Amino acid sequence: MSVLDSFDVALLRALQENCQQTSQQLAEQIGLSPTAVQRRIKKLREQGVIQKEVAILNTQMLGNRMTVIIQVILEKGGPQVVDAFKRRMRKFREVQQCYYVAGEYDFVLVVNVGNITEYDILTRKLFPEDLKISKFYTIIAIEAVKADLSLPI
Repeated sequence: MSVLDSFDVALLRALQENCQQTSQQLAEQIGLSPTAVQRRIKKLREQGVIQKEVAILNTQMLGNRMTVIIQVILEKGGPQVVDAFKRRMRKFREVQQCYYVAGEYDFVLVVNVGNITEYDILTRKLFPEDLKISKFYTIIAIEAVKADLSLPI
């Protein structure tokens, strides 16, 4: 990957704020031509700097869904166990984020479900007995005070 210059950083900041802006709007913000903006966006996508562009949905408008944070401790470690856990978490759409972490827990998950019954059903699918989970702790979010995926670049 090449080094990002100040125009790339300005472009990424603008896209994080609103990725639906036209090339013309972006060009006016960062001081480049629309063609240069399009070329830079294409390069940033090809290099993997821009991984994905998504719509962030309002959970309250969709039935006030629950956000749950789960802290997981595996019964035993090792590369095969850790990799198997990672692969399993990638299969579930309800698992919005999964972090392999250092410290007291092995993984921290951010999960979104419709209600507590859905959460109970999901945990039975996420953590079957053969997965060898030592413990998992559940934290239910009451309110999203800040839920921002943009990076402070």
